[in-house]
Amino acid sequence: YMNSPETPIYSKSHVLYGLHASKGAIRQAESAILVEGYFDFLSLFQAGIQNVVAVSGTAFTPQQARLLGRYAHKVYLFFDADSAGQNAALRSVEHFYNAGIEPMIATPPPGHDPDTLVRKFGAMEVQQQLTNSLPYLAFRFQRIDVNALTLREKEQAVHEIKGLAGKIEDPLRREIFVSSAAEYLKLPAKTFLPGQPQEKPEEPADRTRNLNLIESEFLSLFFMEPPLIETVWDELSPDDFKGPGNSAIYAAMIRSYKRDGKIESERLNQELTGEMERSLLTFIAAYDEWGKIDPATVVREYKRMILNRKREHQLNRLQAELAEAEKKGDRGTAEKLTREIKYLLEKRR
Repeated sequence: YMNSPETPIYSKSHVLYGLHASKGAIRQAESAILVEGYFDFLSLFQAGIQNVVAVSGTAFTPQQARLLGRYAHKVYLFFDADSAGQNAALRSVEHFYNAGIEPMIATPPPGHDPDTLVRKFGAMEVQQQLTNSLPYLAFRFQRIDVNALTLREKEQAVHEIKGLAGKIEDPLRREIFVSSAAEYLKLPAKTFLPGQPQEKPEEPADRTRNLNLIESEFLSLFFMEPPLIETVWDELSPDDFKGPGNSAIYAAMIRSYKRDGKIESERLNQELTGEMERSLLTFIAAYDEWGKIDPATVVREYKRMILNRKREHQLNRLQAELAEAEKKGDRGTAEKLTREIKYLLEKRR
């Protein structure tokens, strides 16, 4: 094939190879597979994996991320297995966060790229690699024992995450990213915020402050549109709320709506028994920072965030237990945990 040069009409940084053919499949799947080369795209597409696009021989750009964001909420970065391919995948992560797309890292077996993998082993093997993909932070820290990191190594990790966080423009997305990174490295979330000095790790309250606020903001939406609570209570239980007081308020909201068909702060205040819960309820009911929004859309986004956090917690716990089992040579437990991790990854996908 001929790798066409850039022209005033054809700008590689603004297009994705194959999108004209695959955008329908991407929209239907709500996810896209991003590969490096034209042959990777063609081989996967011909094998029946059609929610795929390729970069056009250039580094991935913010314009391409925004273009992909019109069709997908999640992207699988399926680059070559060599270090150059994996580094290219990691360099593009910031653009996806800014575009509101969840980046997943998929790694072909050593010696393969998507083209050779699908031609040798078929579409099922490619799907298996996608099922085993990991979110960026899980991929970045999957082989690291945080407790064994030296001070210098931990500082390097903080600078890396802090630099990436500083490039995420949306404040809410940045908060979610920073909070997740803080859990991995067992440091306060504000350690990773741009312009913030590093803090000592003996301040666990700071680690969850941002997530608690996200939960409270989420609950405030049900005062705006009470019927929206019906769209979340089957998937989110009160136990999924970790902020002090948020769980009790959410449970009271569900009871109130099922009983009365409405959610009113005065009635909720009568049901809550703790002073802390009542004080938090006052904050939630008075929260008015939304501006002009579509409450249903925002509720879906917040629900997704809370569910992702729940699954990340489960995945982190299982991965830590797996590392311990492998360290002890307990093959039976390791195999059981591997199956549980695989199931969780498939469920998340």
